[in-house]
Amino acid sequence: MVLILGLMVISGCIGSIGSALLGFALNHNALSLYPLMITICLGTAVITMLPVLLGADKIVPWHGWLSSGVVLTLAALLLPTVDRISMMMVGLAIYGVALGIVVGGHKLALAHVLVRTPDTQMSFYISGAMALGLTFGATWGGYLGSGPYYRNAFIVPIVAACLYFCMGHLYGYLWRRRYEEQLAPLDG
Repeated sequence: MVLILGLMVISGCIGSIGSALLGFALNHNALSLYPLMITICLGTAVITMLPVLLGADKIVPWHGWLSSGVVLTLAALLLPTVDRISMMMVGLAIYGVALGIVVGGHKLALAHVLVRTPDTQMSFYISGAMALGLTFGATWGGYLGSGPYYRNAFIVPIVAACLYFCMGHLYGYLWRRRYEEQLAPLDG
């Protein structure tokens, strides 16, 4: 369940970046550059995701989740500080790299843990969580970033990245409790 919630939070990051970038492009009269900004962010995410998926089988999933949560939070903190279009492209490339690391690591965690779940049932949960996260992220980012207040929309990815990091701690506790050692219960 934590994996599905983490996927929803990642999708919220993606959706909110889209609406925040739309507010940024409208505020800077650069609406023609909006598709390029989306392409830079998601293109670098896909390019970064491939090496993660191909070479990170030896990483324990909760270690990867925690480290990628830190990277995503730091990259999301960069975006509200940018004021020029050229620097936004650089910030989006950095955020795209962090997003690629997170999505690739999350895909590995899903593949590692959910081997016993039927494929059709899992794809339903995954696609539902992604759709819900994209919708909430885009709606919340669009609501906060309306008009000249586009920087407020960049807070949504920061909050989502912090939630992802906190879920990584919970996932790490559950992982260690189930697979690594017998931890004492929290209540006693």
